[in-house]
Amino acid sequence: MDDRVFAVTRSRPRRLDAAALAAVLGGGGHAQAASAIYRGPLDEARRLVVEQLGEAVREPAHARDVMSKPPRTIGPDETVSRAMIACQRFGQSGILVTAADEVVGAVSREDLDKAISHGSRTRP
Repeated sequence: MDDRVFAVTRSRPRRLDAAALAAVLGGGGHAQAASAIYRGPLDEARRLVVEQLGEAVREPAHARDVMSKPPRTIGPDETVSRAMIACQRFGQSGILVTAADEVVGAVSREDLDKAISHGSRTRP
């Protein structure tokens, strides 16, 4: 339309960033939906998008990228209350349970909340 290309980008998979793709044409938005108005011919807009498509693909997240470091642990004999305090102190949504330097389980803050509400604050 009058030497302008209207582009709308959408992405359901997290690996493709719609905003990065729209930015190639001077637009923006968010990772799932974005738009751009490119002032130029359609063939040129298409060429730019195809050339830069690889830049809009993100690497999948790995556990190491989102985990807390160092890993926080409690022993299996620690109380529910102490486990909750450890989670709160370190801002974690859960904590690993270890025995003899081996992971034997994990407990979430949600589970700890339930145990506390059922009166099990002092139980292991």
